[in-house]
Amino acid sequence: MCLIAIQYRTYPTMPVLIASNREEFYGRQWQPPLVQPGRPRVLCGTDEVAGGTWLGVNEHGLVAAVTNVPQIDIPPDPRSRGLLCRELLDCATANEAAERAQQRLQQATYAAANFICVDADSGWLIEHVEPVRTTPLEPGLHLIANCHPDDACDVRMAYFRELLAAAAPASPAEFAAASKRILGTALDERGERMIVVHNADRGKVSSSVLGLGPRREEVFLYFAPGAPDE
Repeated sequence: MCLIAIQYRTYPTMPVLIASNREEFYGRQWQPPLVQPGRPRVLCGTDEVAGGTWLGVNEHGLVAAVTNVPQIDIPPDPRSRGLLCRELLDCATANEAAERAQQRLQQATYAAANFICVDADSGWLIEHVEPVRTTPLEPGLHLIANCHPDDACDVRMAYFRELLAAAAPASPAEFAAASKRILGTALDERGERMIVVHNADRGKVSSSVLGLGPRREEVFLYFAPGAPDE
């Protein structure tokens, strides 16, 4: 299960902070974050199967990300959710990206998913359920996984929130340091809760911590090309 934490407009010097673990089938090939050709300039990882991405940022400071949502009745021949995420990074603002996401989700067939479009001025959560739900991102910490965003009943999201609260990061740098530790947490002391999952055929395949602010020299991206606990 993918997990994305967004610390939005909490720190004045860096309004967008994101920590993310990606889960995928081990055999599905992908490329790490690279600057893509064309305009606007986009930095993102690439899924070699469908050509989309799970998380990326463009030169305008727009971040787009997607998590899959379990679904009993998957529509026949759905379009790639990651491909839509990649297309959202062609937008100039989060508002524009959110509008495009809603339009595309209504025009084409996609499996269930959560999309995130965020920049320094606005943020949106788009739940591709029936019907599509779009929610503005309020300042503070938000967690998105494979269910309803900020679901208090999700054990992993609750565990991440608990660990981050215990770390009490007072700055973007402290958030990054704490997030890197938390994203690599396999099991708690009782062996009951975890952030990192290893299954037989799929599990955590990469981890990212991203910080965006008005000063370009302070922008950062940390990336682990493998299970974050290793």
